[in-house]
Amino acid sequence: MKYNSHGKLKPSGSVEKAIMTKGHITTFEERIEIVKYCIESDRNYNEIAEKYKVSYQQVRSWTVKYTEFGIDALLDRGENEKPKASLQS
Repeated sequence: MKYNSHGKLKPSGSVEKAIMTKGHITTFEERIEIVKYCIESDRNYNEIAEKYKVSYQQVRSWTVKYTEFGIDALLDRGENEKPKASLQS
């Protein structure tokens, strides 16, 4: 109810901590480093997100993409850019 009425929300638990934080823009090399560190640390997404100042969801997303599609999946394709289809002659 507080959320819908724009009331002030407090995080659950005794420690005051931001629930969602705004991350920073990462480079391709940083994403590779983050994903590799994440895999090496048994996919501890919370720890990695805090260490690199990015969101939990973003770390998980990059790790899943890397695992399923490889390193090229970490390229920043831009918001509206779609992968180019290969041209066959």
